[in-house]
Amino acid sequence: MNNKLDLKEIVSTNLFQRLRSLKLIDETELRNLKIRNEYKELRERYTASASFQILMDKYSISDSALNNILFRNRISKSKVPIVFS
Repeated sequence: MNNKLDLKEIVSTNLFQRLRSLKLIDETELRNLKIRNEYKELRERYTASASFQILMDKYSISDSALNNILFRNRISKSKVPIVFS
């Protein structure tokens, strides 16, 4: 069973596009998820420093910003309010 997250497939769905149009998708976190997935793929072929440089150039972000995206502890956040009854 393949548990790999296929972002391209998810982003192309009608439901995702609807959620995006309603501004329920955190675009920054979506970009960061893409970056983390790309880093994993790049590391299969390149060194850590080369992979880092490729992503810095591709996304026009600093080394400290990329470091935060890849290695900081993430706190789960939800744009949808959680309602308890």
